[in-house]
Amino acid sequence: QRAKTVLERTRILSHMMRCRQMLRRASMARSLSVLTPKNWTKESIEFRVLDDPPEEMREKIITTVATGLCYEPTSRHLAARAGYPDCTVLFPVWKRFITPFMDELCHNNMSVVAVDLENDEEIAGVSAVRDYAKRFPRESETALITSVLAPLHWLLIKKADAYFIQQNPSLHLAGVPHLGIAAGMWILTKPEYKKQGLTHAMCDLSVAQMEIEGYERAVCNATNEHFKRAMQKHGFEVAVARAYESFMFQGRHPFAGMEEPHSHFSLLEKRLATGLSKLDFKSKPIDKWTPEEVEMFILSRGESSCWKEYAETLRKHHVDGQTLAVYDQVDELIEDGYGIQKNHARVLLKAIRKAREREPLHFSPM
Repeated sequence: QRAKTVLERTRILSHMMRCRQMLRRASMARSLSVLTPKNWTKESIEFRVLDDPPEEMREKIITTVATGLCYEPTSRHLAARAGYPDCTVLFPVWKRFITPFMDELCHNNMSVVAVDLENDEEIAGVSAVRDYAKRFPRESETALITSVLAPLHWLLIKKADAYFIQQNPSLHLAGVPHLGIAAGMWILTKPEYKKQGLTHAMCDLSVAQMEIEGYERAVCNATNEHFKRAMQKHGFEVAVARAYESFMFQGRHPFAGMEEPHSHFSLLEKRLATGLSKLDFKSKPIDKWTPEEVEMFILSRGESSCWKEYAETLRKHHVDGQTLAVYDQVDELIEDGYGIQKNHARVLLKAIRKAREREPLHFSPM
């Protein structure tokens, strides 16, 4: 009888654990869109676009990114120079660095995570994407400046400035004139998931999301030769490069003796397929949009056929930006007869609110 009781308790506990995992997965899925890369066959790995994920997943992402940055060649090199043979001693620094970025990463519809469904929703890799023209948050800069990573901070800032000066010589610093043009991407994969194609898959998915959001360029920093070569396979080209041996910081060469084959810090760029007509609605306030620009705005929400149907329906109803701007509730979009499903209405309303809040983008001549 006692054995039967123990067995029954074991079954109940096992069932409760499965239910808990299903609830956790459902909670995450409510706020994360699932994407499938081309030619991807490993069903245990699921790719999701970050959209206000639960706190549990945010912490997992921070840990994954911070750990990955510890193992970057520049980070390992600076740790060793400071007398730390174990580069993970820099984990608290990188965690303080990445945490202030999370609000942007989790709400811009461009960052992607790879999740291992067979390992309790373990984060296998992250493609963290942000507007490249935005300055680092003050807390992030402080984390690097006050640590042995100060030379790397200076190198990152110099490369960003050099990139934007190259795009427009009249501008001397990255900033507001370039917002909405270039999206910067960090891709980090956990060691146990490397050589499975995750970096390539997340790169393709994030670039596709950048195009949906209307960005003209994708950029990424390559601190090592392997990542540079991987990005070049996806059409990225070197825009700015600096030899580690020649870089000086406070009268010293902090990167002298970098391990082979990592000889240069490179900033790579890829021109995106975003058409100018797709960006027209971003160049003016929402209440000035024509019905055609509202159609472009709806189409930019995604590649699913449903967005094409919604865009065509709103155009037939002659919905212009002034009409679209008044919507403030999900039910209003559903009730007005456009055939918009509730889950899509939430996505659309969020985009409408963002469009109401932002200033129109004014593109500088390139």
